Amino acid sequence: MDIRVDQNGAVADNDEFVDPGTEYTWLVETSDDGADWWQELHPVHGSRESGGMEFARNAEELAAAVLGRRFAALHGDEIYDWEELWFRVTVWNHRAVSDWAGPHQPPYGLEQARTTPQTHGMYLKANKAEPHAVEVRVPRQVRDGVWKAHVKAAASGAATSR
Repeated sequence: MDIRVDQNGAVADNDEFVDPGTEYTWLVETSDDGADWWQELHPVHGSRESGGMEFARNAEELAAAVLGRRFAALHGDEIYDWEELWFRVTVWNHRAVSDWAGPHQPPYGLEQARTTPQTHGMYLKANKAEPHAVEVRVPRQVRDGVWKAHVKAAASGAATSR
């Protein structure tokens, strides 16, 4: 068996490379009015999952996927009062943002910025790095997204609580 590794470290056999996509940094924020945004602070879990880094085909798909995961988590959360909140996901192409930093720019790279994958989005936002995608959901869309996650979980046989 011929096993190969491409430039991103993806393993492929039979002379076919598996493209893991592009690495992105993302940040989830919430708002109660759509004007003032904050990193989500869950009353029990704190800032869990308010940011991260992962590979995706494009920034728009990743933003939608992050919102979908958030809505799936919310559908079973009976503690957090989310029904009237707005949600925003901001996504940056990690390599493009890291390469863009010039001599008068702050260091956007994860290591140079001394951040973690979970906090790097907050750093990029604070340093006004231009995002590659932004998705915003108003409360009605959030409730609809959570309901769709509930229906999907019920259809797959997963336990639902709402």
